[in-house]
Amino acid sequence: MFRWLALVFGVFLCSVLGASVLRAVEFTIELKASAAKEGGGTATYPVIKEGAPRLVLVSSAKHPVKIQWTVRRTGKTTAKDVLVHFFAVRIDKPNQAQVPKLNKNVVAESAFTMDFKVEDKAEGELTFAAPRAGVYLLRLELKNSGGKGGAEPFAALDLSVR
Repeated sequence: MFRWLALVFGVFLCSVLGASVLRAVEFTIELKASAAKEGGGTATYPVIKEGAPRLVLVSSAKHPVKIQWTVRRTGKTTAKDVLVHFFAVRIDKPNQAQVPKLNKNVVAESAFTMDFKVEDKAEGELTFAAPRAGVYLLRLELKNSGGKGGAEPFAALDLSVR
């Protein structure tokens, strides 16, 4: 009897907590990167598997990498002056946790601000080439999005250039 009650309570608790987490998502992000011969990869927000290492795309120096992204407003109110910011910056190693300062080693960057009404979406595309071998962080982030607890949504991939 106790196990049955514990199971019912556990299912109830998971459904309540899961629903509140889903309701907290104000935006979705899809970030795609592809290199001509090497294939491609996609990162999303919300993250499908929390704590999983970032996907690593492999490319060659000076070969074009195509970036495509989509941001969708899923919240129930308008979000004003949201900064949509993409950048590609050299990092020390794959899956590096700390985002480096963007004052050097940036190979591509794009940004704009927008008011997102309910169900609005924005899309973008750009192509760049990493100048030399190394590991690069490809990241699309939102600032001033009204994220819960100050957390701002982002999606990220790593690019390993050989």
